[in-house]
Amino acid sequence: MGIFPSRQVPKNQLSLTVDDLCKIARTGDLILLSGNTWNSWLVESLCSSQWSHCVIVIENLNCLGEPYIFESVRYEDRFVDVLNHSCCNGTRLVHLREYLDTYSGNAVAIRHLQSPAHTQVTFGKYIETIMFDCIKEFHGRPYEKRWSDYIFARYRDWWGKETPDALFCSELIAACYMRCGLLPNTHEYPRANQYLPDDFSAVGELVLQKPPHIHYDVKFSEEKYVLLPRINPDIWDLFHWKKHYK
Repeated sequence: MGIFPSRQVPKNQLSLTVDDLCKIARTGDLILLSGNTWNSWLVESLCSSQWSHCVIVIENLNCLGEPYIFESVRYEDRFVDVLNHSCCNGTRLVHLREYLDTYSGNAVAIRHLQSPAHTQVTFGKYIETIMFDCIKEFHGRPYEKRWSDYIFARYRDWWGKETPDALFCSELIAACYMRCGLLPNTHEYPRANQYLPDDFSAVGELVLQKPPHIHYDVKFSEEKYVLLPRINPDIWDLFHWKKHYK
């Protein structure tokens, strides 16, 4: 993959509009993003990652309609956290549609949590219950600003310290999935701060485990790319390196 990752994406993989995504996104689904800020560039370059950010979908929050995203961000921006009703950094909950309609990054993809068809309702309720608990536990935490946590996330034998309470984006995702029982949470496995955005992508080859008391396999779907409103569908400059469709 190299230090400057790039990928040619076939045009037919741009299968979702923002409207489509808002209709099919379910609690626990993962959204991967490639930004165009210096912070995104550093994450992708220093971590040899194809993605710079990841968020988790939250649906049916207080029955308010369209889905939200639960994320941890370094800088405060224009998006209003729906729980504290103000703009903030750190872990927050914001509207998915507003986020993507104005997203100025390079690429967005979703990976669904998949369980057998006959289990989807009960599995969805299970994930929803745990994720609402995760919001109560993690919302409002500060962002992990030590670049060393990103850079050394791969070197699990070298880096053992962790900033209490502070979370970067993929660390939040890992912590939530651990609470759901989808990732192991014992000392012989990676800690939450040892996951990077790419670990949750198709190239990460991450295998989800069966949650407690659930007797069926859960897995990620393939990445489904989203056509953002600002992007010309005939020429999509992806990941900063002017890669055109195959």
